[in-house]
Amino acid sequence: MKEHLNRGLDVRLEAQIDEIIPDDAGNVKAVRLTDGEEISAQIVLIGIGVIPNTQLADVLGLDVNNGIVVNNHALASDGTTIVAGDVANMPNPVPGSPDDERIRMESVNNAIEHAKVAAYSLMGRSEEYAGIPWFWSNQADIKLQIAGLSTGFDHTVVRDDTARGKFSVLYSRNGQIIAADCANAPLDFMAVKQALAKGKNIDADAAADVSTMLKTLIA
Repeated sequence: MKEHLNRGLDVRLEAQIDEIIPDDAGNVKAVRLTDGEEISAQIVLIGIGVIPNTQLADVLGLDVNNGIVVNNHALASDGTTIVAGDVANMPNPVPGSPDDERIRMESVNNAIEHAKVAAYSLMGRSEEYAGIPWFWSNQADIKLQIAGLSTGFDHTVVRDDTARGKFSVLYSRNGQIIAADCANAPLDFMAVKQALAKGKNIDADAAADVSTMLKTLIA
């Protein structure tokens, strides 16, 4: 947030839109907030689709809980229906996650990896989902990369190298690395992603030293 504010962006948290106001040609010219303020605008971006559509699953009598509940093979509760992608609620694939911990992911990587598992199930092959969650976002000159999921973390380590315009936050649970948020730190991102994929760990205390390459701490 600080970096965006430093770049002159106007961020309104918890603001609610009352109306998108068009000009005479039908193009957007402003946005009116519920407090009456009008903000000039030429483009309005709307994020939609965050609520899973489970209507068909309800009709079929499938288990539904923040999405359609599936196992590691993309099979729904009836054992025959295959569900993949953003709507699927599946076991957390991050190593060290509790057996009963479930997640629903909305990302390109998950859509690709989950589709592979679904295809295997369609062909009668029993392949478990083994993809490690990862995400990215390019914002101005900041490249954000996330490996793993920080859900349930109990310890964090900050690799603060802001003097060179980068930093990483590493998350662990019960002494096991589970995720990292990286800003302009692709080597940290790749190291954590590799550790998670191999079921390895990275010592959190040693990782606090920014002069130490994380890949050398994978064990």
